[in-house]
Amino acid sequence: MGVSTTSIPALVSELFAFEIETSIVRFNSDGWSYDGLIDFPCPSCQSGALLESFRKPYTTSNGKEYRYWCLVCTNCRTAKALDSFDGQSLKSLKIAKTVEVSEENESIPSLGPLESPEPGSDATNGPSGTNDDWFYKELAR
Repeated sequence: MGVSTTSIPALVSELFAFEIETSIVRFNSDGWSYDGLIDFPCPSCQSGALLESFRKPYTTSNGKEYRYWCLVCTNCRTAKALDSFDGQSLKSLKIAKTVEVSEENESIPSLGPLESPEPGSDATNGPSGTNDDWFYKELAR
């Protein structure tokens, strides 16, 4: 359930009315969509602000589909890739659930929980049905 498919800075400006800069090249490329607010506080500013999640599909050279993650804190106005989180944070992120939409942000869509796949199954998560094995392998490290 995405709001738009464009770059992270453009989506953040459209959804949250502030500018964000990032040095991560893929965040500045088109193809991102908003996935919702997740029940996971920003580890950088430690304000308790929950992170907004964005996803972008990509295909590997052997034809497998995955989705990149971008997590944005609207308090400290930073964009983070999964590789910026330590192992414990990734494990906590794995069990985080999306937050229900409240009256003040009712135009922002919400997704269901981020769930672990059954062992040996294709890991699909979210509306695009892409394979998220990489994310779960990262969580297992």
